[in-house]
Amino acid sequence: LMERESLLKEIHHRVKNNLQIIASLLYLQSGKFEDEDFKRVLEEGQGRVRSMALIHQKLYENDDLKSIPFGEYLQELLGEIKASFGQTTEGIAVKVYSENIQFDVETAIPLGLIVNELATNAFKYAFDGLNKGVFSISLKKDGDQFVLSVSDNGRGIPDEIDIKKTK
Repeated sequence: LMERESLLKEIHHRVKNNLQIIASLLYLQSGKFEDEDFKRVLEEGQGRVRSMALIHQKLYENDDLKSIPFGEYLQELLGEIKASFGQTTEGIAVKVYSENIQFDVETAIPLGLIVNELATNAFKYAFDGLNKGVFSISLKKDGDQFVLSVSDNGRGIPDEIDIKKTK
């Protein structure tokens, strides 16, 4: 049993390292292009890969090996996303409210990717040009379901955009 646990930890550690290498390769590739749209696509891919690498890091660090404390993961993920925007998000507070909830890798990866997209979009658009604000995320259990709530006090959706007609 101890040998199996050791091997499983090693696998998660190697997967994390491989994902970090992929993120680094995407970063290096983005520096070779001048097209800002293409650079942005590579940077977004890099962020997604990093969010998955963090899940494997948490699995590696956790004694349970099958699940991760998702509140801790959210705190670290959002810290990394905020840091990736540099000084432009210095005045933005990140608040994570989470019960002691554990998720397995099959749930954690897609949920982590969803949170990554929401947070990245908030930092990119909701707070663009603002020097202060709050990005909040809450995760709680409600009966046999989980409720993830994400909010910010940024700009909001411009009046000229009809969200029911967007692609």
